[in-house]
Amino acid sequence: MSKLAKIVLGITVIFVFIAVIGFVAEHLERSPQINIGSLCPVSNSTASFCIVKDGEPYYFAIEGWIEPNSTIMERYLKLFEFGLYKGWGGAYYGSGLLLFLKVRTNLNWEWYVSIVECRVGELYGWCFLGSISYAIKVNDDTYLVPYVLDRDFWESFKIVKDYYMNASDVRLYFKVYNFLGLKPDQAIEIGRIFLVCERYHDDVIDIYVVYPRPEFSIIVKDIKYLGKYESRYHILNVSLELRDVGMAVYYTFDKFGRKAGIHGELVPLYILSILQYPPRDMYAVETLNETHYVVAIPVTDDPLGLNMLNGGGFKDVWKEPQHEYIGSYASSGDTIWLSIGLKFNYVVNSTATFVTPWGQVLKVRIPSE
Repeated sequence: MSKLAKIVLGITVIFVFIAVIGFVAEHLERSPQINIGSLCPVSNSTASFCIVKDGEPYYFAIEGWIEPNSTIMERYLKLFEFGLYKGWGGAYYGSGLLLFLKVRTNLNWEWYVSIVECRVGELYGWCFLGSISYAIKVNDDTYLVPYVLDRDFWESFKIVKDYYMNASDVRLYFKVYNFLGLKPDQAIEIGRIFLVCERYHDDVIDIYVVYPRPEFSIIVKDIKYLGKYESRYHILNVSLELRDVGMAVYYTFDKFGRKAGIHGELVPLYILSILQYPPRDMYAVETLNETHYVVAIPVTDDPLGLNMLNGGGFKDVWKEPQHEYIGSYASSGDTIWLSIGLKFNYVVNSTATFVTPWGQVLKVRIPSE
C-alpha cells in the first residue's frame, strides 16, 4: 500500500470513529435513563420500574395484594357519593367480592379502569375488573385499587377450576399517557413489566405486569334447608367465611324502613346437577350422553333461578348527617350468611350437591314434595 493510500485510509477510519461516537452519544442523550440514584423513589424489579427523562423520574410499582380489613372496606364504601347501588360511575360494578392491589406511581392514567387477565388455553381473558376512580388513596402516589370478579369468567366452575386454580400468575393491565415518547408498537421490557405504545393511539402506553395471582377463598361453614318458595324453589341458608377477600352488598328497604332484600354479585359457590340442555355451554363440566350433561351453576347468579334473596353478617355504612344508606360490607375473616333460591330440577335423588373451586363438596338433603 502506498503512503498516500495509508494516509487516506487513516483519515477515513478517524472520521468513521468520530461518527460512531457522535451517534452513540446522541442515542444515549435521547434514551431514557433507568433508575438514576436518589431521583427514583422505587427500584427496578420484577414488578416496578423508574425511568428518568429530562431529569424527571417516572415510576410505577406493584406492592402487593392487600387483605381487606374493616377500615379498608368502610373507606371504600364511603367513596360512593350516591350509594353502592349506582356502582362505579353508574356502571353497576363495584359490589360483590372485593380484592385490593397496592399500586404506587406518579404516571398519568389514560384509562381509569384496570384489568386482571387470566390465561385460558391460548388466550388471556378478563378474570377481575378494577377501578382506579374508586381506589383508596393512601398518600400522594399510592393507591389501593379495588377489583371485583368478572362474571363471564367466574360463572364457569370448569374454567375457574382448570385455569385459575392451577395458575401461578396473572397479568395486570393498565393504561397511562405516553410519558416516554414511544413510537407505535415500540415496547420496553423491565423485569416482568412490558410497556407497549398502542398502534393507533400513540399517546397511550399499555402496561402489562406478570404478577402472582391473588390467593383468596370462601369457605362454606354450613348449609341449611329452610323450605319452599312459590312452589318452584327450595330456599337454603348458606354460611360463608371470607378469607383474604372482602364483600360489598346493598340492601333494599320496604315501606317500613326494614331490610327487604340483598343485592350483590356472583359468589363462587356452584350447584351440581344433571340437565338435558345446559343453559350455557360454560356450565357443562361433563357429558353423560348425547343429551344430558353434568352442570355446575353459580347459585347466586343463576340465569334460570333466583339470585340472593337476603343475607346478614354485614356492617352498614351511612352518609351522615343526612342518614343516607350507602351500602354494607364484610371484611376478611368475617362469616356471613346468604339465603338462596334453588330450582326444583337442580335436586338429584333428593340431594343438592354444592361445590367450590377450593375443593369443598357439600351435600344437603332436600325433603321430597
